[in-house]
Amino acid sequence: DAVTDSSMSRSAREAPRANKDSSTPASPSSLIANALQRALPVGGHNATEKRVRIFQHKSPKASPKDSPKLSPKLSPMESPLQSPKMLRLSPKALRSKMRGHSRSDLSEGVPRPIGSAVVSASANQRCLVKNAVQSLSWRTDVFELDAATDGHVCFILAEELLEHHGLIERFGIDLVVLRRFLSSLEAQYGSNPYHNSVHAADVMLGVHLFLVRFNLRSRLTEEQLLAALLAALVHDFNHPGTNNAHECKVISRRAILHSDQSVLEHHHLASAFELMRHRELNVLRCLSPTQYSEVRTLMIDMVLHTDLAKHFDFVQKLESWQYRGYAAFKEAESRAASFKSVATAGTDANLSTPRSSRADVRPDLLRASRIAG
Repeated sequence: DAVTDSSMSRSAREAPRANKDSSTPASPSSLIANALQRALPVGGHNATEKRVRIFQHKSPKASPKDSPKLSPKLSPMESPLQSPKMLRLSPKALRSKMRGHSRSDLSEGVPRPIGSAVVSASANQRCLVKNAVQSLSWRTDVFELDAATDGHVCFILAEELLEHHGLIERFGIDLVVLRRFLSSLEAQYGSNPYHNSVHAADVMLGVHLFLVRFNLRSRLTEEQLLAALLAALVHDFNHPGTNNAHECKVISRRAILHSDQSVLEHHHLASAFELMRHRELNVLRCLSPTQYSEVRTLMIDMVLHTDLAKHFDFVQKLESWQYRGYAAFKEAESRAASFKSVATAGTDANLSTPRSSRADVRPDLLRASRIAG
């Protein structure tokens, strides 16, 4: 009897092991879930989970343990900070996690609308910016304007310049759309010490001063003027705080995406136009297809010319035309070069430079003004 009891207890202990090792046929829902997960493109997990749940609900043989758990993944252009796990963190924990990511990783996210809320500006703040636009003075301190406008000089100045040049009325730009676009742009411009929304306002105001003081405004069409101001506004949008050489050396996703050619300039343009893909933020939706194509082409050309790798070749072209005067300006190539010079002048003729050095900041712009007559 003792032997019989011992053998029975031994067989009882081995029975679960045998059941565990034996393979049971997978249910249809498990097979389909596995197939969907293998064929699933990145970013489509929510839809797949819904299909699996529907199938399991209809299948009488399905059980929760049969279907694999699908883990959410990030899309290729999504920031690591947008993952569901990160979004559940408290602000303090999120800041702590951010320190573990490089600036390059944090800047990969695609700019998105920030909602229907727009920046509110008082009448006094708008008056201060309007006076700066109308004064045509190189002594305007953009940092003081930013402090006086509670950090919204980019938003207020951009709207004021478009209004000052009559572009809002000329193209029928919707003020609600414009203010939403400027609010989203300013909020996501970037917080690095130099390439931020204050720098964007600085460059935009500088382009305005060059166009008016050198009497080039009258030689531009409304489409060219709109493109110049918008190019100045977005030329450093969503800047990661690196340079093109760094992006190429570390083989960043931006460098791969833009084939090592003017990487950051292409990145700024793509970020700005990605923001405008949202209808509620598309300030150019009021343009005809022909006008839109012209403005977009000019914006791309001008922002790409802010790449310093192209600067010296461009200056040489201007020098070859400077003594030919208006005859050279009438030629398509030299007229375009002159326009690019004016439109990109503000990128290094910043109003925040010492007052005494501003007269010598851009000698190539003087050459462009001679070409224009």
